[in-house]
Order: sequence, then C-alpha cells, then structure tokens
Amino acid sequence: MDEIDSIIDSADLCLAPLATGAGVKTKVLHYLAHGKRIAGTPIAFEGLSGAPGCSRRHSTASQNSWLVSWQRRRVLRRRSLG
Repeated sequence: MDEIDSIIDSADLCLAPLATGAGVKTKVLHYLAHGKRIAGTPIAFEGLSGAPGCSRRHSTASQNSWLVSWQRRRVLRRRSLG
C-alpha cells in the first residue's frame, strides 16, 4: 500500500472540490474504491451516474468553495463530538 492509500484509508470523508474537468474523475473513483464518503462539487461526479455505491456515498455541494469548506467543517465537528 502506498502513502496515498494509507491517507485515504484513515479519512472519514474525502473531498473533491473540482471546478473544471471532463469525463470520469479518477480521484473520485479512487475514493469509491476505498469505500469512502465523498463531498464535492457537481463536476466531481460527472460521468458517474449509476456507478455502484456512488449515489449513496457522496454528497454534492454547489460550485461555491465556501460550501465545500462548510461541509468539511461540519463533518469534522460531528467526528469530534463522537
């Protein structure tokens, strides 16, 4: 297992705040392969409709970076409260 895999394995939530891109995003596929929840912009999930586990393991934010940041803080706060 390489370093990135161990970092992803230790995460409770993976972020994909992508502003541009085309096709399937390999970053998102990598997160899904690790069974992680993902918070990201709609662009991060383009091309993944119908992918196994995708609709239940991700959360879509608007393009606004502040919303992605807010979602991240919310998850971290929940984690600290136990």
